[in-house]
Amino acid sequence: MRILGALGALVLLLMAHCLVLTYAESNADRESLQKTGEAIRAAFAQGDVDRIMVYHHPEVIKALSFHKYLVGRDAVAEDLRKTLQQSSSHSKRTGSRAF
Repeated sequence: MRILGALGALVLLLMAHCLVLTYAESNADRESLQKTGEAIRAAFAQGDVDRIMVYHHPEVIKALSFHKYLVGRDAVAEDLRKTLQQSSSHSKRTGSRAF
């Protein structure tokens, strides 16, 4: 009976250890994701398409609307440059900021 109790306690300790490790990894992942999000938003604010594209897979697929489907980093970058240029032109004409 003592062996079963000791074995049960060991299993509980191992489970608690796994939970602590998972939580620690989750915090690290959360912090990394937060930093990545901040970097992407900063790149958008500065209109830095090259820096934005660093965070995109080379074979990225983006469905921006029902009729607008982009495949590949180059296609997404080209579309983003056009969008930022249009936003910049609109801002200059109206005096507003799009981003």
